[in-house]
Amino acid sequence: MTSWIFLARKVENKDWSLMMKFFPFILPLFCLMGLCSPTSASPSGPLPQEFASWTEMEKSAQRVAGQQMLQQIRTAIETGEKNILIPNAHYRFAENSGGKYPAHIIFPKDMDGVTVDFQGSTLWFETHASGMVLPGSINCTIRNVFLDWDPLPFMQGTVVAMQPDADTFDVKIDPGYEHPVSQLKEESWRGRGVVFDPETRELKEGQRGCEVTFSWAKRNADGSYRLKFHGFHGIPFSQSGIQVGDPYVMLKRMQRAVRMEGTRNCTLDGVTLYAAPFIGFVHSAGSAPTFRNCGILRRPDTNRLMAGNADGINCDNLEKGPLIEGCRMETIGDDFVNIHGHLGRVIWQEEDGAIITTRLNRRSSVSEPVEVEFLERTTMRSLGKRKATWEALDWKVDASRSLADIKHRWHSGDAAGLQSGKTVPASRLKLDEPLKIDGDIVVICESFSGSGAVIRGNHFKGSLARGLRLHSPHVVIENNTISTTLGQGISLTSQAAFWGEGPYVYDAVVRNNTLERIGLGGSEPVAALQVQATDKYQDIRLPRNIRIENNSFAQIPGAAIILRGVDDVVVQDNTINGFALRQPTPGAPANDAAGAAIVLDSIRGLALKNNTITGGGPGALKEPILQINNP
Repeated sequence: MTSWIFLARKVENKDWSLMMKFFPFILPLFCLMGLCSPTSASPSGPLPQEFASWTEMEKSAQRVAGQQMLQQIRTAIETGEKNILIPNAHYRFAENSGGKYPAHIIFPKDMDGVTVDFQGSTLWFETHASGMVLPGSINCTIRNVFLDWDPLPFMQGTVVAMQPDADTFDVKIDPGYEHPVSQLKEESWRGRGVVFDPETRELKEGQRGCEVTFSWAKRNADGSYRLKFHGFHGIPFSQSGIQVGDPYVMLKRMQRAVRMEGTRNCTLDGVTLYAAPFIGFVHSAGSAPTFRNCGILRRPDTNRLMAGNADGINCDNLEKGPLIEGCRMETIGDDFVNIHGHLGRVIWQEEDGAIITTRLNRRSSVSEPVEVEFLERTTMRSLGKRKATWEALDWKVDASRSLADIKHRWHSGDAAGLQSGKTVPASRLKLDEPLKIDGDIVVICESFSGSGAVIRGNHFKGSLARGLRLHSPHVVIENNTISTTLGQGISLTSQAAFWGEGPYVYDAVVRNNTLERIGLGGSEPVAALQVQATDKYQDIRLPRNIRIENNSFAQIPGAAIILRGVDDVVVQDNTINGFALRQPTPGAPANDAAGAAIVLDSIRGLALKNNTITGGGPGALKEPILQINNP
């Protein structure tokens, strides 16, 4: 019917009567052409029909074409060609590199100034490995390409029965999703579980974070499978938000779709993912990547529920942060964007000017002095800054010879491996001036933490976690639409105690963004936008110079804006239409933000003006702007 509507719109008003005169003769012709039908069949499988009907012979030909295409790229680079055009086609890859981080395509190392234009081709990957890897490229561009997995890196079905007393429930797998990648064919595996609304097929409001154990052996007589529920933070199955009839996805975090390692000034332009075994786009070390007009989308003409298994774009330990513009993401298993450095932990002090830490910011050695800062882990109180160089070494961790409290585990970066008896990659820092270290200390290096990110003009919808999660300074977030997140929409809040990611955010501008239906998870409502660096924010004041202006917030279950322990803040010209919409949970812990639209706690240097607030929900405060302990 789409083609008929398009044609009709091209008819001038004066010709409309003529078109209608001949309509009885034209309509049968359109129907023969397949341009109209009484009903449109909804997609019923993981692949469009034209792809689902491919024979093994056709797939084999695509694999051969894939190898020929890789040889074309290698030959072109060897001969010095800078603009490589790939014929538009379907290319398939069944083999991967193996090893700890397997990949299907690894571009030649240290490419310089090369553009590879796939001209709308689709790359099909058949294992859990990364789709493509760019190691050490400089000033390179990859453009105009679609990436997809066949078989898929997730499974989906429908909840058909529940056994709450046993923390189990039954899922019948949808047709076409019974044969995922081999990592999901193993007998008994544990991964994330995601609930969807049966009417909208979007992420279901009120669900709680969880993992599930899937066993192929636990198949019921009706063909469904029995899953074991593991709620985060001990949440029982009764609070999961799962009901019979809910669409459900089971996924495992495996390899990245696109991996950029140490690249400098490289661009992904028009790169679209229809699936991702883990993070969609990941960039580690290096500097200044650009993600332009990229997508992580549920493939059209299918009934897929997920587009990516985890973060959309994750950038860590960059010298300069990314430019992300004109991108679209929908329905992914974690944050849309996460930009951070990895904090180090001080292991030992050999002398006042020589300190052993976990490896800093994925850099084995740094010969030119850069500034580092030392902070108490438990409070994030600064102990001072020094210029430092460092060299790499391996260090065997001994609990009796460790300043770090190794009982306190992190979950990301090299410091996550800090365990007694384990040998870890470490750094020996040489300081320009002595500094006495005593106790459990964190060290950060802002120069390698992704400072200066710009995120603008993007459209993000459907995150199992947060929208934008930033830990680094000098950021601009503007003209984005963010909707349907279970967690915060924009978080400028470091979480050093758990993930070991930071350093912290200052000199940030958040303007002209639209945030809708933010904080839909089952826990107590979170803020649509939050800035806070530490739980001890009253005394340890890290964020500063934050501008939040001309943003629009709508349908927010909790507060629109929460700022705690921030210096020099501008909050102006924002519009909030609908806040505190969720009914307070009976028996929930006291929450000083409950019922407020804007919470300003322990703020110094506040400019607050021209904010429009309407549509308070149940329990909304009479005065929607709550100011606590502000000087």
